[in-house]
Formats: sequence, structure tokens, C-alpha cells
Amino acid sequence: LYGLASSYRHSYDHFWPQGSLLKAISKTNPSILVPADDRILTALMLLHDARRNRFGCGDHIVQLIESSLGNLSSYAVLINRAAFMEEARTLGIAAPLTKPVSSKAAVSKVVNEIGFPVVLKLDGTSGGTGIAMASDPNDAASKCRMLLSPWRRIKKKFGSSFRGEGSILASREEWAKPALNAQAYIQGRPATTSFACWAGELIGAIHAEVLQEAWASGPATVVKIVTNDQMETNARKIALRFGLSGVHGLDYVIDYTTNIPWLVEINPRLTQTAHLALGRGRDLASCLLECAIKRPVVPRQVKIDSELIALFPQEILRDRNSAFLRSAYHDVPSNNPDFTGAVFGKKV
Repeated sequence: LYGLASSYRHSYDHFWPQGSLLKAISKTNPSILVPADDRILTALMLLHDARRNRFGCGDHIVQLIESSLGNLSSYAVLINRAAFMEEARTLGIAAPLTKPVSSKAAVSKVVNEIGFPVVLKLDGTSGGTGIAMASDPNDAASKCRMLLSPWRRIKKKFGSSFRGEGSILASREEWAKPALNAQAYIQGRPATTSFACWAGELIGAIHAEVLQEAWASGPATVVKIVTNDQMETNARKIALRFGLSGVHGLDYVIDYTTNIPWLVEINPRLTQTAHLALGRGRDLASCLLECAIKRPVVPRQVKIDSELIALFPQEILRDRNSAFLRSAYHDVPSNNPDFTGAVFGKKV
């Protein structure tokens, strides 16, 4: 994360995920672990439980995972959209009403309680792939059936397997029917926070408004770096309440009328803007490394000369002729030609 280029690559075995992680950890002896997707986060927590049950709390792998992620008991709430949103509301954070939909039969009652339009969201999904908006009860019932369809899960697993992101012979947990939630719709513009924390203390944050998405409700491809006191306060409250360490992301919708940032979900892992070097307090990598190794770390040189940032490779893959590639800072990792070559088949 700090050097923006990997020094080693280790194979991930979909049939032996915890063993793959343990092998990589043993070879590199890292100071901190930073999960970049939900599957790895789950595997790390399972590895932690297995090692603690076998070797006790003093095991060095157990201690490494705990120091890297913080209070692991909090993650049961963080990965449960409805439970996390309710907790955020109790912290005084502006967050839309979000309720679990226990069954297809219950969808009518829940969405009528929340009102229309309503956003239906599956737990355990990202990039907008498990989200649908419904405008009336019939539409909600139809979207609910679509999101919970077993054929949808089968197509998703085959797609992931084809891209090398998983296996169709996944664990029973990965095939389980995901939890569905209904959330009140907020009309506004999307925004995001990437924040670093250590033992419940906020140590760095990057706030941005999303100017372009890969697709509707999808991942950001162009962002505008902003200062937002309310989003900063929210990150501090969440880090403290859940005793978090590591890097996490918060997604918002900023109300068009009031400019209030409404928190709509958390990603308890690395997110898209976390790698940016924007100076002290906004270089999450150096903030986190300083805590992990317990000695001062100089923030990386700021090379970004614009508040507008076209993320690489997201924006150029979305539209090679995008005007943002000319008007915004294009975040191409020039120090990592192997990565750019893998994306385009040649150096850029």
C-alpha cells in the first residue's frame, strides 16, 4: 500500500483460502494486513478464529490480525447493512432508515413502512451489483425476486470463476442466500470517505464527491477531493464506536437541497481512493504504517496537482475519450509498469 507497487505475489487458493493467507503471511512477516475485498476479510477472520482456538490469544498470527483490523467482534455488525445503519443512527449520524427483509413475503410490509422510492440492497455485494431501486409495491416484489433468485447467484458464481475471482466450487457460505435490506431513498449526489484508524482512533481521512461512476450506482471513476467536517466527524465516531484499525470506506449521498451527507453504507476494507497521497493526514498509507511500525513515517510527496482525479484504470476503461482524462489528474501508477501493462497489454 505505501509503495504503491507490490514486492511479491502469492497465489490464492480458492479451495484453501486460510492456508493461502497463512503461507503468504509466513513468507513476508508483514507489520500490518490490509484486506482489499470482502472475501479476504472473511478469510482473515476465519484464520484468526482457527489460530486462536488452536494456539490461544498469544499466537503471533492472531495478534497481527487483531492489530490490523481492530475489534473483530464489531465486524458482525459492519458486514450487516441493516444492523450497521441502525448503529450509525444511534451515533447521531444522518443515515436513511434501513430494515432487513426477512423473506419475499415480508417485502411488502417493510417497503411500505419505509416509503417509496426504496432501495433494495443485498449484503455481501459491492460495486452496485446487488442494488435495485423500486418505485411501488409491485416493482419492489419483482426486484426482490430478482435479487434473491438462485439463478442470479449461479450466474454470478460462473462469472466470477470465469474472471478468476472465485470458484464455482465455492464454500457453502458463499452459496448461501444473502440477506436483503430495504433502505429509504435519498435524492442527491454520491460521495465517499476513505479513512484510516488505529485502535479506535481516526488517524487520516480522504473525502471526495463522485463526479462519474462506471455505471449507475457503480464504483467511482472520477472524484473531486473535498473538505467536509461532518463526514470527518462521522468517520471519527465510527472508528471509536467499533474500535477499528486499518483502512475502511464510507459511502454517502449528499442531499441536493440541504447538502447534508447521508451515510448509506460502510465498506470495512480498502476502498478506491485509499491509496492517494494528498499530504499529512490525507496519506492513509503513511498514517497506518506509522502506527504499525511505531515510528515516524514521512508522508509521500504530493504529486496530484488537481482536486479532480480520474481513477486508474476505472475511467479510461469506462471511456478512453473521456474529457476527464484531459481536465483531471489521471492517477496512472507510473512507478508500476507491470500493472499498467497488465491492464492494457502494453506500457502506458
